[in-house]
Amino acid sequence: DFVALNYIFPEKNQYKYILEGYDKDWNLVKDRRFANYTSLPPATYVFRVKGSNNDGVWNDIGRSIVVVIHPAWYQTQTFRISAVLAILLLIYLLVRMRIRRIENQKKLLEHLVQVRTAEVVAQKGLIEHQLEEISAQRDEIIHQRDEIEKQRDVATKQRDQIGLARKEIMDSIVYAKRIQRATLPDENFKSPYVKDLFIFFKPKDIVSGDFYWISERDNKLIIVAADCTGHGVPGAFMSMLGISFLNKIVNEEKITKPHLILNGLRQNVIKALHQSGADDEARDGMDLSMCTIDRINGVIEYSGANNPLYIISNKKDEVIKADKMPIAIFDVMDSFETHSFPLVEGDCYYIFSDGYADQFGGEDQKKFKYKPFREMLIEHSDKPMAEQKEILNTVFENWRGPHEQIDDVLVIGFRV
Repeated sequence: DFVALNYIFPEKNQYKYILEGYDKDWNLVKDRRFANYTSLPPATYVFRVKGSNNDGVWNDIGRSIVVVIHPAWYQTQTFRISAVLAILLLIYLLVRMRIRRIENQKKLLEHLVQVRTAEVVAQKGLIEHQLEEISAQRDEIIHQRDEIEKQRDVATKQRDQIGLARKEIMDSIVYAKRIQRATLPDENFKSPYVKDLFIFFKPKDIVSGDFYWISERDNKLIIVAADCTGHGVPGAFMSMLGISFLNKIVNEEKITKPHLILNGLRQNVIKALHQSGADDEARDGMDLSMCTIDRINGVIEYSGANNPLYIISNKKDEVIKADKMPIAIFDVMDSFETHSFPLVEGDCYYIFSDGYADQFGGEDQKKFKYKPFREMLIEHSDKPMAEQKEILNTVFENWRGPHEQIDDVLVIGFRV
């Protein structure tokens, strides 16, 4: 955005700009005071702008800013480290195969030594040249054994190097967790818009594909629970995109209507991932539930992409179904719908990802499923939110038992 000051007839101000390194000539935009650029290649650019007053006099110097577009993920240090790790892993496997083959050869050679030694004992009367031949063979065997020991030492050194590379990558992922957690609100978030709130967030790996997002804008509290495609590092990349786009749509563009936020988020994801709808194209994206609490007008609004909203009032529940569309390219690209409800003091609202209901466990190793999940929320809905969070965690861990957690888990509950 840009502006030139003219206190006589500011509405007659005109502008022109150029992005050096991208535009070939100046763009005359008359009274428009902003410029948009998308999909710029990684490089350093200089954006210059000039303005004219109501007499058509242009300033000669203009103003400029330097714009740096950083490389894509596959050009980053993380990707290079991953590639190096893959190469080292391949080397490690080849070395292990070589060691195994050498050890087998060593056993065969040692057996041969025993056989030849027995022949020497049994054939003491053989001529001298046979004894010399056997001695020479023994020397060769010893030499080969020494070579095997040297190769084993080399393999041990390579294994240590692979271990060091793995540690460096794990350190990078742990640091990425710190960055991701810094973008998320505090799990003990407090707000005058709700009486009580909990956030139950349990990533499967070090970093998570589930994320939550909270913002106060225009006397409204907006709460989001999202489940991105995948988990771990790929899911974390998607979650960072989602958080960035939500900040842009709500905090910069000042859009607070849930269905408009979801529509804008879907367009940003499609554009960022260059999705065209081709059959062989990856359908990366996210499922999401969003609630907007408007205390001034006494309403709560909800929109969902595949993930529903549970409302519990006096131990009775109501399931508000989501639109059957993800935040991504899809066969159906209708506008998302906003559901509006009056705020009722004491009512509880729950939004969540599918990680809790899909967890395998119990005696029969089956999924937990949504019906028991909803019944558990109804049973404990009259308890404080902090206590409900502890119950969710205890039930989940008891159900999972010694088995692996299969997905990231996110549940958000709040009482108005």
